[in-house]
Amino acid sequence: MDIVEKIFSVAQAIHTQFEQVKCCKHQCQRLVKRIQILLEPVRILKAQSPKHISHHVAELLNKLLQALGEAQKLVMKYSQTSWIQKFLRAHSTSEEFIWVNESLEDIAQGLSLLLQAEQKQAFLEAFQEKTCRRQDAEDLRDDRAFLDQVIASTEEPEDMAGELYIDRQCMESKVDWMQSELNKIVRVMECKSASHF
Repeated sequence: MDIVEKIFSVAQAIHTQFEQVKCCKHQCQRLVKRIQILLEPVRILKAQSPKHISHHVAELLNKLLQALGEAQKLVMKYSQTSWIQKFLRAHSTSEEFIWVNESLEDIAQGLSLLLQAEQKQAFLEAFQEKTCRRQDAEDLRDDRAFLDQVIASTEEPEDMAGELYIDRQCMESKVDWMQSELNKIVRVMECKSASHF
């Protein structure tokens, strides 16, 4: 994802530029720390496939990139010696830092909420009754096919065939029991999730 790479690039540039800050060092340091914290969810997003990132998250990432651009200008401003004299005369840097910090705070809250909502949706989709039943049926079919293959590949004497048949019946009944237990768990989870809505 191109935007994520740009975010990391600008964040790295801010961090590097911070080393040359000559005044407002504490405010710039706080800004750099907040940016580092904000990069954590961006790292998580970087690991995801771009198709799994919603347009809402992409919009927030664009806003983050813009805010980082403003932060970079601010850090650069206070790393240049010519600005020291201007700062000493002005004494009012707090508004600049307040605006950038508020922007970062808004983006952090938005990212947090969106990521939570998307994770919740993905979690609920994974446990939808239809999905679970289809997956369980596929698993059961695959397990039975495997058992059939194992039984067919064994070349035991005739008296062992009866024992294998009994073992297969026992295994099938255990698989059926597991299917039943999974269905109970799904129903309980559905009831809990329905009560939360």
